[in-house]
Amino acid sequence: MKAIENGALKDEAKMELQKTQFGQAEHIAEEADRMYEGVARKLVITEGGPGIAAAEKYSQNGDKYEEEIKNLTDKLKQAKTCAECAKLAKTVMIYKIRQYAPQRNTSVHKGCWTSFCLT
Repeated sequence: MKAIENGALKDEAKMELQKTQFGQAEHIAEEADRMYEGVARKLVITEGGPGIAAAEKYSQNGDKYEEEIKNLTDKLKQAKTCAECAKLAKTVMIYKIRQYAPQRNTSVHKGCWTSFCLT
C-alpha cells in the first residue's frame, strides 16, 4: 500500500515538473515569435534599401527562428502528452488504491487521500 502511495506521489511530482516545463516552453515559443516578427519587420525595411546582405542575414535569422519555433512546438506537444499520461497514471493508481484497500480490510478515510484527488 505504501509503495502504491509513493508511486502516486512520484507521478504527481513528475506531472508538476512537466507543467513547469510546459510553461517554460510556451514562454520560449512566444519570445521566439516576437523575435521572428522583429526580424521580419527589419527585413521589409531593408528590402527597399541598399542592404541586400543585411536582408539575407535577417532572412537566415528568420529561418533559424522558424526552426526553433517548430522544435519548441514539438516539445510542447510532447510535454502535453507526458502530462496527460501522468494524469492517467495517477488516476489508475487512485483506482487501484481504492480497489485494493477494501480487500486488505484497510479502512480508507476520505481525508487521507486528498492528495490523490483528481483536479
